[in-house]
Amino acid sequence: ASQVEIMLAQLRTLLGASAELRTVSYSLTAVYRTSPGAAPVLTGYQASNIVEVTVADLSLVGRAIDTATQGGANNVSSLRFTVKDEHPLQTQALTQAARRARTQAEAIAAGLNVRIGAVLSAGEGGAYVVPVDRSAAAAAPATPVEPGMVQIRASVSAEFEILP
Repeated sequence: ASQVEIMLAQLRTLLGASAELRTVSYSLTAVYRTSPGAAPVLTGYQASNIVEVTVADLSLVGRAIDTATQGGANNVSSLRFTVKDEHPLQTQALTQAARRARTQAEAIAAGLNVRIGAVLSAGEGGAYVVPVDRSAAAAAPATPVEPGMVQIRASVSAEFEILP
């Protein structure tokens, strides 16, 4: 427990007051020694404490990994990059998807020698963020981290009135 407290303190020092740290999993498992023909003997316990760290400043991601591993973390995984507030981007993606649905409906109508009229129904097929998922391992100082691109996707289905 004290090793985790030291690591968390080091991360708070690096990341400052805006540090977002939270325990997402904690387990304590008994460890046994086994021998053929003998009953298992309790030899101790193994603790696992999984901490999630959210870093807003991308330039600190590599240093945060280094600080955690130097502070005693022996497993770094599930490095994800997302946007802090995805709502405006999802709204924009839905707007673009709706425009694309209308354009495609107009193209189909033109091919059929008809026009489209009012929208009879429309629905959101989904708007979601596709985070960039990376695996990271403990490394020497200055761990390089490339965030890549975060994709915002949306789909819209629409039913239009057909006019002659």
